[in-house]
Amino acid sequence: MKLFVLVLIFLLLIILINTVNCIVTSTKSLPTIIQTGVSKRLVYVIPFIDNDAHQVLETIKNWSKYNPCQYSTETMNNNKRNNNNVNNNIISPIDLVLYYNKKWKESAIRHDFEVNITNALQYSNSMHCFNEIKYISASLTIYEDIYPAGPSYMFYKIFLKHIEHFSGIYDYMFWAEHDVHPIRNGWLDILIQEITFNHDFYWKGSIHRGILLDRTVTKYHKSNSNAWIGHINGNGLYKLNDVLFNELIRETSIIYPPSVGMKNSMDIALWKNVVTNYMSNWKQYQEYAHKIIYTDLIQSHGRAFSIEELKQFRLKYPNTWYIHGSAQSAGNTAAQLMRKQHKSRKKLD
Repeated sequence: MKLFVLVLIFLLLIILINTVNCIVTSTKSLPTIIQTGVSKRLVYVIPFIDNDAHQVLETIKNWSKYNPCQYSTETMNNNKRNNNNVNNNIISPIDLVLYYNKKWKESAIRHDFEVNITNALQYSNSMHCFNEIKYISASLTIYEDIYPAGPSYMFYKIFLKHIEHFSGIYDYMFWAEHDVHPIRNGWLDILIQEITFNHDFYWKGSIHRGILLDRTVTKYHKSNSNAWIGHINGNGLYKLNDVLFNELIRETSIIYPPSVGMKNSMDIALWKNVVTNYMSNWKQYQEYAHKIIYTDLIQSHGRAFSIEELKQFRLKYPNTWYIHGSAQSAGNTAAQLMRKQHKSRKKLD
């Protein structure tokens, strides 16, 4: 009888211990999105110049409208320290990089801007979503630092030049000008999901989804010279440190130099060289065509949305997390330039 009681007590203890372990694991384990065992470094890059400083600060303050991440870096680190059944190869946290056109250390706005960025991140409750906040420099020359060429030179240097505290560190980049705005919670989490669970890609972004180019398409729909209109907007996800993609970008910067004008901006130029020019490098194109991807993760519209418009937009497009566009966006500028050129041609005719 005593033996039976001891065995019964032993079995009850085993059941109790397993139950407690299950509870601890279920309450303290990290979400599936982080427990992948894949170590991919993602960086959120905001390019800017002195005149953009105010808009960048306002954009970051507006992050308070939608929670960037569901699981903080602090939570991840606490779980690792406490050995709570966490894979040591969890995805590295996201870094935020503010990318300056000149030399940041020599900038007159440097001190005040860095203080204001910290305050803006704290105000928007997004500081904990980033592992590190960095400021890096494009160090553009006086010949490069002109509009519209400047942003393209900055973009190319990310891939083709060594930039201190950046080059070789990250696997993927989300390039977000100051008029890229999140529109729902978890907008950083979804970027991690895109680089972790979906297949390999080079470039992922939005075709122009607004009306700015409609007249151009209607007028010149039979002309091959306007094949650039279907290009993926420059704001989006990119793979870094890939030999073939970097070579394609290098070719693009030479064949379509930014100094020529708006039609050679980096996204249009890259589209023309990598996609619409496929006949000149057909065999190579077959190898990477599937890695250039349209997505509605971000939508480019070239204008701002009213509160009511945004409400309806979010309902209509549940898989869109970002909107790009304002009255000052590059897409709007390009459309205005096209209209002016069209009017000039009509006068000559």
